[in-house]
Amino acid sequence: MCSSDLFDTFKDLQPLSLLATSPGAVVVHPSVPARSLKELIALAKARPGRLNFSSTGNGSANHLAGELLKLLGRNAVPTVAQRAIQLAGVAGFSDAVPSLAQSYAAGRSPAVRLAVIEALATIGTPEAFDAMVAAIQDLASEVRIAAMRALTARSYAGAWPAARDTVLGADLDRRSPQEVSALFELFGATCDVDGVTMLDAVLNGRGSFLRRRAERSARVNAALALSAALVRHPVARAALTRAVNDDDLVVRRAVQRSLLRGGT
Repeated sequence: MCSSDLFDTFKDLQPLSLLATSPGAVVVHPSVPARSLKELIALAKARPGRLNFSSTGNGSANHLAGELLKLLGRNAVPTVAQRAIQLAGVAGFSDAVPSLAQSYAAGRSPAVRLAVIEALATIGTPEAFDAMVAAIQDLASEVRIAAMRALTARSYAGAWPAARDTVLGADLDRRSPQEVSALFELFGATCDVDGVTMLDAVLNGRGSFLRRRAERSARVNAALALSAALVRHPVARAALTRAVNDDDLVVRRAVQRSLLRGGT
């Protein structure tokens, strides 16, 4: 497969261009007596083998950064090569929720905020989902979608006011189809009976709580939202049934799929 001759990566490879950069951060548990990187390295040297770090996997940027930290600490910091966001969730560290919420609020990078959402979803306590609701208004679309889908999967009713206010106040035309679908499904999965009435109004042309004529895309998303609402509100089935023979083929098919998802 390759020559047995050894080569020197520093002499035999020539860098051409910087292709990407990746942000990084070093964080410790509040119980660790270190408040700076210098103090952390000194602590690792003083307590060889007693500290460890986690990364997103072998060869990742934060893994390599951690290996550099190990060299500075004279290999006193063992590696825990697994996704850091799973450490709190899989182990059931519900006490980590306040810290994760602070990390979300301080996270300048969408990747950091997305990792926090994944960790909160893994923990899965009411407190974790309460902390996640704020992400419905995140600046990054991928973070908003991840939060909506996690809240929808749990049908977390505490997200209903935020979902309702977002649908009523959002300029849906400026959002991607994926995000609008995620938003409407969250609306349906968490809404109360009044929310079902709103969706019925959009789907069946009984006025529009969106303050405009219900267009095809809005009606299709209303059908999907009603499908999500079926588990909690059987009355949603009546709204879907009224549109089974709709004149619009696309809407009609969306209604049929929604009823099939709901077990009809």
